Amino acid sequence: MCRINSWAIIYDGSAKLCSSTSEKLHCYNIKITDLSIPEQQLVRVTRSLAGAVKIIIDTPMLSKDGQLSNEAKGNYAELMLEMPKYRSEYEKFNFHEQTVAESLYNEGESSYLGREKDIDEKKAFEFYSRAASLGYAKAQYKVARCYEFGRGVNKNMTNASLWYRKAAELYAAAVMGHARAQYKFGLCCEFGRGCPKNVELAYKSYMKAAQQGDKDAQQKIQRLNH
Repeated sequence: MCRINSWAIIYDGSAKLCSSTSEKLHCYNIKITDLSIPEQQLVRVTRSLAGAVKIIIDTPMLSKDGQLSNEAKGNYAELMLEMPKYRSEYEKFNFHEQTVAESLYNEGESSYLGREKDIDEKKAFEFYSRAASLGYAKAQYKVARCYEFGRGVNKNMTNASLWYRKAAELYAAAVMGHARAQYKFGLCCEFGRGCPKNVELAYKSYMKAAQQGDKDAQQKIQRLNH
């Protein structure tokens, strides 16, 4: 039976996002009601989209006479009518996600630093992780530090290196990546901490940080140039 490959790709991506979201909720012991309204909207619309696309994939495209089946035409037309709604929901989430991410990050800071409450590094890591998953560079940097020093989570230099790199390479609007993360990722590369040793990549990361005024990175560049 014929299948539309592009729909299969869309479903695969949507299903993976659903699975990843469910796993994270279970991993951090977070209930769906603990999420912000925009986060809940994203979970719902992603699951809905994955389900709708699955119907397309599971429907035989051709009838017995070799023509496009009426059922397939109907399902496709119905999904096309729903697509603007999915797009609108995603745009709403994208509009709010940076505000949500900043709020989650601030909650993490409160738990990590003990602002208005007792210090709770595990809770801080959970909030940092949620903000980091929304592409918030400051939170990604804090997640990396938590992994590097075992704050609220077991030490894992491989994960630390990964999150330093995410924060270091994040380009959003005029923000040219997180300078301190660029320096830290440079250290990971230079000495092979949690990633393969790569002095050339380390130099590039130091250079990015140095261009943003990081003093340690500037000193590293001077040393490597001599």
